[in-house]
Amino acid sequence: MSYFGFIYFLYMFALAVRLVFEPFAQSLRLRAILYAAMGAISSMYFIYLQLRFIRELCSYCLISAVVSVLLVFAALWHFQATRHRVAKS
Repeated sequence: MSYFGFIYFLYMFALAVRLVFEPFAQSLRLRAILYAAMGAISSMYFIYLQLRFIRELCSYCLISAVVSVLLVFAALWHFQATRHRVAKS
C-alpha cells in the first residue's frame, strides 16, 4: 500500500506544480479536487480497516490521512479562488 500512497502523493505534487503555472486550467482544477477526494476517501477507509480489524493505528497512515484531507480543502479553496476569473474569461 505504501507504493500506492507514494504514487498518489507524487501525482498530487506534480498536479500542484502544474497548477502553479496554469492556475485557471479547468481540467487541472477538477482533477485536483477529484484525486484529492479519492485519496482522502481511501485514507479514511484504511483508517476504518485499521480500527475495525487490526485494532491498531499506524502513525504514518494517520499523517497521510490528515494530509489527504488538507489536500481536499486546498483543492476546493483553489477551485473557489479561481472560479470568478475563469467565468470572466
